[in-house]
Order: sequence, then structure tokens, then C-alpha cells
Amino acid sequence: APAREIKIGDHVLAMWRGAGEDKAEFRECEIIEKRTDGDGKVEAYYVHWSDFNRRCDSWVPIADVDLHTTKDKLREVRDLKRNYDEFTHDHDEHEGMDDAALKEHELVTKIKNVNKIQIGQYLVEVWYYSPLPKSVWRSGDEVIDTLYFCEFTLNFYRTKEELERHQKKGCLRHPPGDEIYRNDKVSVFEVDGSRSKQWCQNLCYLAKMFLDHKTLWYDTDSFFFYVICEFDEQGYHVVGYFSKEKESEEDYNLACILTLPQHQRKGYGKFIISFSYALSRIEQKLGSPEKPLSDLGKVSYESFWARRLLIMLQDIRQRKDPEDRMVSIQELAENTSFTLVDIHNTLNRLQILRYMQGNWYINVNPKILEYHLAKCGGEGVPVDPSKIHWTPHLTSDVGSGEALPPPGAESAAQRKGYGKFIISFSYELSKIEGKAGSPEKPLSDLGKEAYYSHWNRELLHMLRKIGSRPNPDERVVSLQQLSEMTSFKKDDIEATLKRLQMIHYHKSQVYVNVNPTLVNYHISKCGGSGVPVDPSKIHWTP
Repeated sequence: APAREIKIGDHVLAMWRGAGEDKAEFRECEIIEKRTDGDGKVEAYYVHWSDFNRRCDSWVPIADVDLHTTKDKLREVRDLKRNYDEFTHDHDEHEGMDDAALKEHELVTKIKNVNKIQIGQYLVEVWYYSPLPKSVWRSGDEVIDTLYFCEFTLNFYRTKEELERHQKKGCLRHPPGDEIYRNDKVSVFEVDGSRSKQWCQNLCYLAKMFLDHKTLWYDTDSFFFYVICEFDEQGYHVVGYFSKEKESEEDYNLACILTLPQHQRKGYGKFIISFSYALSRIEQKLGSPEKPLSDLGKVSYESFWARRLLIMLQDIRQRKDPEDRMVSIQELAENTSFTLVDIHNTLNRLQILRYMQGNWYINVNPKILEYHLAKCGGEGVPVDPSKIHWTPHLTSDVGSGEALPPPGAESAAQRKGYGKFIISFSYELSKIEGKAGSPEKPLSDLGKEAYYSHWNRELLHMLRKIGSRPNPDERVVSLQQLSEMTSFKKDDIEATLKRLQMIHYHKSQVYVNVNPTLVNYHISKCGGSGVPVDPSKIHWTP
């Protein structure tokens, strides 16, 4: 068959990994872009391999592309059983992104602008596009074959000579923050994104090369960065990091996580996750990572949650007194600092959680526990909590010129429940107006606390009623219906359910978890309803 004209968006067969390598074979790919020579002839195509994550997108010389690809050939390849390797992902890596955001993201980042980076002794292949400063790379420039990083300052240069000039000036040989953990040759530094902005931005440029949906390269002020390093006589070498919002409305204990590729498969991924929960325990909070997780992040977290819970369940099962073998999800949360949602989802995923006659039961059959535990892998690099020297940061919405009120410094009127009365009354007026309402932002610290409690309480009681309806079809409710019943704006409802970790996104659909144990737990945290409002006593016309 004659060679056909190949267009952007076409699916063809091309030589995966190059014709000269042992793993060479033809695989299906999508044409993303083409590169021509001085005469206008195509010399290479930039392709996305259909079987693999976008990190494997690459330029393929025209000699390795089957220009005679037919629909029959494609069908034959698709019908073959594929052997998925470490790059395969089994979930939607674009979870939480709507179609417009996904299209814009893929348009901007469709082609990598750097092939490799040199950092310390390692030459590392880049996975994704990174929005480098215009002084280094502009749209339309040739792809940078190798970008050179200083492994201590994380400054980066287009030539090795520039890097060497930088290194002769001398520099700190550790991250510019406080060392809060040291155990043998592993250290963790806490770096403030507002105090060491340039270093943190450099870290984000580097991280973006290995994370598809990271978007923090320009905004580091509101984050702390916890940087994991290996120490030797030359200094502290960055292994990976996680970032954490200084004030997270959803109480996330981790915003972004990365182990650099050259240090993966050494157990640092689980170390980072374990360390984030160790900080949550010091804060006496339940924590959860910000969603959506990257594909590798999700695999690491699911393995970590499962391993920790399975080991705990094994210990509980071995208790002599049968009454001591009774455990609640709340107790598991208090012992691990995992949120109730993450525990419930993990036990569900392991298929050891059962719901019978209004109660949840955990199947702790030892063979099942041992089977699942064998699938979780090892512990990774362990965290020794006694080596952590860290105190939680005090944060508030109070202006810099004001002092925080001491605990319990509320007025007598506030303690009587009039705050919730006022909020409830404002929504009753909205109901009479036939509108959905919301308070003006930003709220004060006490205002935010009061509104969060009100939104939580009203929505949770409503969901408990909906969840108890006998007809399953009547237990389906939309955010719009919740808005009509409460006069809360849909944005406030969605933010509240996300904060309670009761909302999930799947294929552009929103799902609310109305697990009765979870609902009752959150209701217990809301406090009373305050002074009640009797709508029948309101005499008012809009």
C-alpha cells in the first residue's frame, strides 16, 4: 500500500523505544505535532503512546513510523493482549478537571520543552512540559536537550559552562530552611515559600517536569515545603519533597508530593507520606492529601493506607478479650490520623468492609489480611517520630496589627447561640426571596467558624434524612436540589462537602458519600443549633 499523508490527530503504528533496542516493537500512537527540515519535509513526529501515560510522549524519527498503517493493522494491535509495565495507570489521572480545563491543559503542555536534566551525578529523562522562565525558554524555541541544575540552589542553566560558573561562587549546601528531622543520613527541612521564594519556585519548575498537573510554580507564598535530603560529605542532596498549605480550609496535610525519578523505588515515597501524617499527629488533626493525586501518588497512598490499616487490624484481632476486638472507624482514625473517608474507602477497596442491618463490620479473617498485606510492599524508609523537632504553626485570619483573642474570650452573647441565629435568619430571608444566598467574603476568623458550623450542620441533617428514605430512588439528590432546600449557594455546598471529604468526582459526575457513621461523626462536631429561628414568626416581604 502506498504511504499515506499523516495528519495531526491521526493514529498510526510506530517503533516503541527505537529500532535498535531490545524492547523494540510497533505500538499505536497519536500524532501530536510534526517537525520539518529546511526544505519543509517531515523528519520527526511528536507522539502520544496510546498504551502509556503522557510522561512517555516523545519525538519519533519518520523512519520509525509506519507510513502504511491501516485500520486493519491498528485493530490487530489493539486486539493483542498488552503487557502493562510501571508506566501504566489504572485510574483517571484527570479526575476533578472539567472538559474545558482538560483541553486547555493539554493544549498548553502537549509537547515537552526539555528532554533531559543534569542534576548532581544524575542525568534524568524529563516526563512533562514545565513552564520555564522566558529567559530560559520561550514558546517557539527548540527543545532543550539538557538543562543543567545546581543540586543545592536548584538554579538551572542551558549550558554546563553557566552551571560551573555558578558553582564557583559558592552557595548553601542545604535547603534554605529549618532542619526538623535527622535520622542517620536522611534529613527533612521545612522551607517557607514566602521567605525563600526563589528556591521554592525553582523546586516547582523542577517538580513540574515530573508531575502532569502541578500549577504552583508562580505562587509559593501560602505553602510550606518539606524537603527530604540525603546527607554526605558534599552536602544535602534533594531526594523529594511535599508541600503543605499554611492554612487549608479542607485540612489537607499535603498539597503536592514528589520523589525525584533517580530516587524512586528506594522507599522514599512512603517515607514522605508517613512523615506528613507524623506532623498531623503532632497537630492532633486528621489529615488527607489534596485531590486529585497523580497516578504514582495514588498508587503510593493506597498502598500506604492499606498497609497501615491491615497491620493495625492484625494487632486488634490478636487481643484476648473479645470486647477489645471491637473497633470503630473513628478509633482507627485517631490511631492513624487518617480521615474517616480515606479509611472507609480503603477498607471498601480491600473488600473487607460489610454493611448489615444498619451496622458496618470489618472482615478480619487472617488469611485475607495476610493476602492483602503481601500486596502492599514494604514499609519504605521508616520515620522515627522521636527525631522530629517541630511545633505546629499558629495561623489565623486576624490582621497583622491585631492580637489573637485568648481561648474562650467570646462574649456572653456569642456563647448564647445568637451567631447561628443571625446566620439562620439571613437564610430564611433568602428563602422568602426565592434566592440562594452567601455571605460577603472574606469572612473574619470567628465568622468563618460560625458559617462552617452552620453549613455543616444543616447539610448533614438533610443528608441523614435523605439517606434514611426507604425508596433507593428517593435517596438520589443533586447539589441544585440541596441548594433549593437550604438557600445555600451551590459553591458553598460543594466546598462544605469537600471540606467534610464527603464528595467525590467520577467522569464529570459528583457523588456524595452519605455513610451514616460518617454523617453522625460530623454532626457530633457541629455543636448545637443556637437560638432557633421560627419561620412562621417572620413577617417580611422582599
